[in-house]
Amino acid sequence: MIRRPPRSTQSRSSAASDVYKRQTQSTWGQNSRKEIQTLRSDLVALEHFNKEASNEITKYVMEEMLRVEKEFKRLLNVDAAENTFLKQQVNQLNQDKVKLQQNALILETRVHEGETEVGFKNVYD
Repeated sequence: MIRRPPRSTQSRSSAASDVYKRQTQSTWGQNSRKEIQTLRSDLVALEHFNKEASNEITKYVMEEMLRVEKEFKRLLNVDAAENTFLKQQVNQLNQDKVKLQQNALILETRVHEGETEVGFKNVYD
């Protein structure tokens, strides 16, 4: 704690000291105001930067979502076309299977008729 002489006994040095104190307080107050103004302008600049960065990120995310959605739709169309193609192949294979089964029955019948004409006895019967 600074000790002051009583006001009634001000000497030259204590008067000068009071003036100095008032000047430093005034300077400190001005510096504080300047610092507050600087901080406020910095805050405004940071808020502006933050908003711009947020807008850029939002724009990027939206563009990426659209790209992913287009790619997803394209893949759905490719899958649908492939499913259609595979269904057609399955149907064709089923038709071929039926034809082969019919041909096998016809051949079996012919073999049996041929064996009967020749007089062949089936060993496995």
